[in-house]
Amino acid sequence: MAPSPQRRWLTALRWSGTAAMVAWVGWRLAAEWDQAVVPALRPLPWELGAAAVAGAAALGGLALLYVAGLAALGLPVRGRVAWHLRTWMQGYVYRYVPGKVMLVVERARLGEQAGIPKATSLVLVLWETLLLLAGACVLAGVGVGFVPLGAAAPPALVAAATIAAIGLVLAFPLGLRLLARLSTGARRRLPPALLAVPARTQAALVLGYAGVWALLGGSFALSCRAFEGGQDAGIAVAFWFVVSYVAGLVLAVTPAGLGVREGLLVVGLSGVFPAAAGLAFALVSRVLMTAVEGALVLVAMRARPPETPQAHPPTIGAPPAE
Repeated sequence: MAPSPQRRWLTALRWSGTAAMVAWVGWRLAAEWDQAVVPALRPLPWELGAAAVAGAAALGGLALLYVAGLAALGLPVRGRVAWHLRTWMQGYVYRYVPGKVMLVVERARLGEQAGIPKATSLVLVLWETLLLLAGACVLAGVGVGFVPLGAAAPPALVAAATIAAIGLVLAFPLGLRLLARLSTGARRRLPPALLAVPARTQAALVLGYAGVWALLGGSFALSCRAFEGGQDAGIAVAFWFVVSYVAGLVLAVTPAGLGVREGLLVVGLSGVFPAAAGLAFALVSRVLMTAVEGALVLVAMRARPPETPQAHPPTIGAPPAE
């Protein structure tokens, strides 16, 4: 099936945004290279260790929030927590494949072994992405009142993004209910609880994701301190990391937002650090988080699949059990 015009436009927009960001960073580095001084790497063990611990706590929190989302929807969780954690961790590795296609496929493949239908896994990935965006926007919306993020992130824009993200999360069940009314196939496959998930449940999950973003930002600020001059990295730097991470999440055309996250970090930190220093901070953080992620995946892969999948939860429109 040929992609729709809207999908082609979206893909073109993502590619254009990514290319523009990478080109801008390259231009800045080229313009400053003669005078650029890459800061010396002088890590203190406790700072890198704290950065790694905060990063590991953030990734573990994301996996636990995935399990919490399953439990909130009445999907099989008891006796399967370790496998669900593996499902999230192992699927997360595939974000390096652009477009999240392989992430969704792997999540669906592993989730089915624990009694989660493939169609449900697909919907859960979309829901999780909206919750992630809302959590980041809530964190930025709260922080912008206390931390100046610079001209590139005016408070009005952050506030608008926060309201829009929360609105999307709250409207998500409404959209699914409309889809269920229009499509018999969707009505049979969607988990009933997701069609009527309470606002308080979504609010709790959004706050959980905001906490995860705070840990990720803190991990980045701590990793910056491994460089000479990086001791100036504080809360504003952590917030810019969150903003750049979200940009990499939205512009999923690159593997794990590679290039987009680093490019926006250089832009955001340019008022405090030279472009060469900002890029060095971003690359070291990327390497550190990749190492942490790899270690967590190796541990998670020790989980064994459930012996007997539980029965799927009842679906809307399904005939009553005999």
